[in-house]
Amino acid sequence: MLATDGVYQSGLEFDIVHTNAGFADQVSDHDPSVARLHIPAPGTPENPNIITADTPTFFFNFAVVKGTEEFDEVRATVNVKAGDAVERIVLQGDRDLIVWAGNTDTQITGNSGDNTLYGGSGNDRIAGGAGNDLLIGGRGADIFAFGHGDGRDVISDFNVHQDKLAIADGTDATVKWGLLGAVVELDDGTRVTLVGVRPDQIEHADWMV
Repeated sequence: MLATDGVYQSGLEFDIVHTNAGFADQVSDHDPSVARLHIPAPGTPENPNIITADTPTFFFNFAVVKGTEEFDEVRATVNVKAGDAVERIVLQGDRDLIVWAGNTDTQITGNSGDNTLYGGSGNDRIAGGAGNDLLIGGRGADIFAFGHGDGRDVISDFNVHQDKLAIADGTDATVKWGLLGAVVELDDGTRVTLVGVRPDQIEHADWMV
């Protein structure tokens, strides 16, 4: 059983494999993956209320989404201003987009564009995705997630006393000085700059996997 990294997921996925063995009904020539098991994060419903945001409704070219009493997941191809009732925002496509989250704890996932993601005052989990993104957590205790292929992101307000970085388990990372502050660089060249933070301030407690 192989666990994939859960940096961008709201849970954990496992690939169930049968290694170096023959099958009566063969589905692959070698080490086939025969099933996938997804375990959602605690408190995440199996069937969230999906809201599609594809048309701007605000004069600053934003789609304003208030949310409902259910667990709301907004899937957007335009800029989004989310209300306090929205718990998850997922950007789709490859446009450079802006997200303003509400004051609840929000999961925000960028697309392959160069996004600007504002977390609001909740305890948010923000993943820029591919592209060179600007990430602003806001006032809460936030988790910034990143992994291979995520480009060169900037976190403008990383708080060493309450915010966390999340990278995939087993990923090699180094911390060094950059022009704006500490730079966390992964083994594939992906990097995140923490503005105003010294490398010696990034302690083990600031990491999650």
